[in-house]
Amino acid sequence: MLTQKKFNRQWQKLKNKIARQEFDKNMNKQLAMRVAFVDYFI
Repeated sequence: MLTQKKFNRQWQKLKNKIARQEFDKNMNKQLAMRVAFVDYFI
């Protein structure tokens, strides 16, 4: 039986993990766009 406290901690960890993955994805997208932009103009 998972206690509420334990569950909350696991849930927080999971949310942080997902948030980090989303952040990385967005950063990679921005980076790719910037590189394409630079390539286009140079």
